[in-house]
Amino acid sequence: MINRLSRKTQYDLEIADQCWRTAFLLCRLLDADERSESGIKLLADAAMNWIHAEKVETRIIGLNLLRFLLKAELVKNSALQREKILEIFFLNRRSDVRLAALDLLGALGKSPNPVEQISSSEVAELREFSSRMLEALNASQYSYTAKGFRVDVERCMEGTTAYAAMQEIVEGVGVN
Repeated sequence: MINRLSRKTQYDLEIADQCWRTAFLLCRLLDADERSESGIKLLADAAMNWIHAEKVETRIIGLNLLRFLLKAELVKNSALQREKILEIFFLNRRSDVRLAALDLLGALGKSPNPVEQISSSEVAELREFSSRMLEALNASQYSYTAKGFRVDVERCMEGTTAYAAMQEIVEGVGVN
């Protein structure tokens, strides 16, 4: 299926998948760290910084990571300002960033829906990308959540602690 997509769409899907995997891996490392307060703080602070990064990949990782932390009830809903997430949604034209922002807004459980405030052509583009993303990545992400991440967790923790592995990834992602 991915081979029939435009190069840009394929590239954007690959970025979205890699960013999702990075955020998921960080959360699994946090689990290995027994959800320590210092680990939660490290990831929450990094994610809050990353959502404002210039680099698209960093921004998407931050949005996904915040959503995972929120769903696991490791960050408070009040700590995430809806206005900041809406700003990210409206200022970014990339579908992968917008979908990550929408997922986080959905986890926040607040309305109204920002999609209602964009043009019909932007909505169509977002729906098309979302549909392609579901087709292309669901099996990949399901396989990764089922067992693939364990290999990555073991690789990251080889000779070190879960917290140190999280720190290394956080430093690797950086701010920009």
